[in-house]
Amino acid sequence: MKTKFNLLLIPLLIMGAFFLTFTACEDDEEDDGQSIAGKWYVYNDVDINIDDQGEEAYDDYYYKEYDYDFYAADIYDISESAVTIYENESGTEYSSQEMDYEMLDGNKIVASITDGTQTYYDTADYHFDGDMLVIVTSQSEGGEEYYRNEMYLKPYNGDLPPASWTTEIQADNYESDDAYTEATEIEVGGEPQQHSTTSADDDWFHFDAEAGETYVLKVSGYMDNYLELYSTDGTTQIDSDDDSSPELDGTTYWGNPYLVWTCQASGTYYFNVKGWSDNSLGYYYMEVDLDDGTAKKSTDDKEKKKPENHSFFFSK
Repeated sequence: MKTKFNLLLIPLLIMGAFFLTFTACEDDEEDDGQSIAGKWYVYNDVDINIDDQGEEAYDDYYYKEYDYDFYAADIYDISESAVTIYENESGTEYSSQEMDYEMLDGNKIVASITDGTQTYYDTADYHFDGDMLVIVTSQSEGGEEYYRNEMYLKPYNGDLPPASWTTEIQADNYESDDAYTEATEIEVGGEPQQHSTTSADDDWFHFDAEAGETYVLKVSGYMDNYLELYSTDGTTQIDSDDDSSPELDGTTYWGNPYLVWTCQASGTYYFNVKGWSDNSLGYYYMEVDLDDGTAKKSTDDKEKKKPENHSFFFSK
């Protein structure tokens, strides 16, 4: 999940000297003395567009159970007076940015950042939802709110930056599996297998299927993958998928395949998982399950689809 701290960082880059003021949402919950100081990762970043028809929300979840050592996480390190935002880029490159802040009454904070000789200020509301820190910003025009962002952060206890950000991605323990003759066995209904994809890497798998049964082949992770299913000869392609997972499963990254297939003849079948391009690197989990009656087949045209940028402030 690619996101930036919404308290003015990206508006400065995009809009130069244009001054933005964010109004805070009221919150009546008591925080029992909880402090915002600490290390946090962004669990959900919600953009909410508001018009005469109501509110339309766009959730951007980060599920650490589908990632390796927070490889794709955005992490905030909050002290008593400053916020440092860490974001992984690619390979061993990552970025960090810092802004100062002050606490106000009523669970509000004012963040400040200096651009040259000009200092900009923004306000935000915060509260706690269990162990989550929630930061809320909004924009209004003519007294009417038209945009709101709600960022949910969970505690992070690891290193800064995580080791996965500073270590080149290594081939996984299933190599060499670059051809169907070297395919890794994956058990139907078994635990998801963790794999990594390096440049121009094909990971091959095989599983036993029974005629009449419907199977779900699911990739989970924070990289852009492509999946191809082959018949028992390992060379005849049956089907393929690119990035249907958010549409059909709703729990993983937009670049993940999700394939539903009904077996016509019992046997051992093959499939491979690879990056969408040679630059698609990262970690993923692979699992094959029997359809429990809830799986939905994709209706897309298999073309590359990237999510629209619904945020006025930043690109994801």
